[in-house]
Amino acid sequence: MDSQENMHNNMNENAYTKFALMLAASFTAMYITMYLNTYSMDHVYFSLTRFYMSCLGIAAMAIIMFVSCGTCIKIKRRT
Repeated sequence: MDSQENMHNNMNENAYTKFALMLAASFTAMYITMYLNTYSMDHVYFSLTRFYMSCLGIAAMAIIMFVSCGTCIKIKRRT
C-alpha cells in the first residue's frame, strides 16, 4: 500500500511539473508573439506592458486549465 501512495504522489508531482512547463512554454510563445507586429528590429525592446499582458493571459489560461483538468490531478488529503 505504501508503494501505491508513493506512485500516486510521483504522478501528482509529474502532473504539476508538466503543468508548470506548459505554462512556461505558453508564456514564452505569447511574449514572442507580442513582438511579431513590430516594424523593425530597432523597435524590439523589453516592455513591461507586454510582459504584464503575457502574465495576464497565462493566469487566465492556468485557471481554465486547472478547472477543466482538475479531475486529472487528484490531491489526496491526509486526515
